[in-house]
Amino acid sequence: LKRDHIARAHRPATQVYFSAAMSSEITTTSYIWYIEDNDADLTATVLIDSTGEAAGVVVYNETKVYFTDSSGSIWSIENDGLDSKEIFSYDEYDMEGSPQGLDVWKWAETLYWADTDMSAVYSVRLNGEDFTTVTNEISEPFDVSLQPHEGRLYVSDLATNAVKRVDTNGSALHDFL
Repeated sequence: LKRDHIARAHRPATQVYFSAAMSSEITTTSYIWYIEDNDADLTATVLIDSTGEAAGVVVYNETKVYFTDSSGSIWSIENDGLDSKEIFSYDEYDMEGSPQGLDVWKWAETLYWADTDMSAVYSVRLNGEDFTTVTNEISEPFDVSLQPHEGRLYVSDLATNAVKRVDTNGSALHDFL
């Protein structure tokens, strides 16, 4: 079991979601797990499993989780695991790549994600509209973290082992750490 990304719900703080992949000689199956940690008992539930590689995961609210997969899609899923919906697909834009870590700006209803293969950070509205390249000037972006009050993204760059900072409109890119 290889854990890729982890997200913690803010309310209630006992909810933890993470993506993980299990490989065999035949296939790799990816999972989005939901864990309820109430100090007395630890219960893990698989929300979704797929043959694509689930990567980034972010909690939107108490009932919705967004995640990326290696096929170039971004999905939303209700936390009961019964209602999943593809909200964005690279195929629609004739793109190849592998979306990784993502974050959500709730007020702006916008998702931001890093794509290591495409050397870019992208955004799209939660309804799947207004797809935008935020920046394509980071060598190997892996994960993003949003500071909504500042309108900034912090992006990990695997190529330089650095954290970059960029405004959500793509301006003011520079090394942060």
